[in-house]
Amino acid sequence: MGHKVYEFSYYHGNDDRDSRKIILQAELSDNRLNIKKSIVDFTFDTGAIDVVCSAAALGITITEEQFIDKFNTACVYRRRIAHSVSIRYYRYELSEFRLGNLRLYNVPIYISFERDAKSRLIGMSLLRFFDILIRPEFKQVKLTETDTLLEYLKEHGSLKDCDKYAPETYLDFGIEQGTDESNTLDEQAAEAAYINKLLKSNLNRRMTP
Repeated sequence: MGHKVYEFSYYHGNDDRDSRKIILQAELSDNRLNIKKSIVDFTFDTGAIDVVCSAAALGITITEEQFIDKFNTACVYRRRIAHSVSIRYYRYELSEFRLGNLRLYNVPIYISFERDAKSRLIGMSLLRFFDILIRPEFKQVKLTETDTLLEYLKEHGSLKDCDKYAPETYLDFGIEQGTDESNTLDEQAAEAAYINKLLKSNLNRRMTP
């Protein structure tokens, strides 16, 4: 039995900072947080360790204090975004995380209730389970299941706790050579090179306590 393959369209952000980022739409659901098919744009980023999002983007309506009381949780780590500014994040296992026809369950996600929490990232805790092919010409990402994913699901039943096994190496991935005559080879090469640079971001650029 072969490994399943999933393909998704991606797009780039509108401003200069996001103009080359790979952005995917995910559909998220969680009964405990009353999240019902919330659509969130995530940046595909192998330079990040975790799946990260703000409470506002997820559509969470309870306050930070109510969240702490309800789930008996504490701040997991702070991410520094400026010399004197850091953001609190809380670990939570989201019931369902969907990308196209790929459905993943009990996905660990790190949530912040702070106004400055802008990052929405799909990091290595999730991406390490797939072989990745980037298709710049068609603005597509192709994910292929790996033995690592199947073995993990067989043992655990879901992706619960997958963030506790942080990888120490880069993912293997490919970038497909384009044939679209509407883009010059130089343009395709430039985009592929930029994506390549993004995907090989140093893993040390992780969330710092």
